[in-house]
Amino acid sequence: MDTFGRRTGLDLTPAAWRTVHAVLAPVRHELPGLTGWEWERAVHEVLRHLRDGQHPTRLHDRLQRRYPQMRAPGTPDDGRPVVRTFARWLIGAAL
Repeated sequence: MDTFGRRTGLDLTPAAWRTVHAVLAPVRHELPGLTGWEWERAVHEVLRHLRDGQHPTRLHDRLQRRYPQMRAPGTPDDGRPVVRTFARWLIGAAL
């Protein structure tokens, strides 16, 4: 990681990194568990949505709303769907 808390391998401006981190803030505690490939895919997915005209606040709010509706594997069944693979959920359904 560099001084911005970014993983190496992606070359983005500091402003782009701030935006990506702001969008992913609701799930920040889950991000260290991502592989390098999963991290790059998540960043590219965020940037793709931004390029398509989505506002960062909307993406942030979507994650903030959807994440609590899921439950981790091994937790008691309370009717919420299980997130078996966080990266797959983040890259696919969450964003």
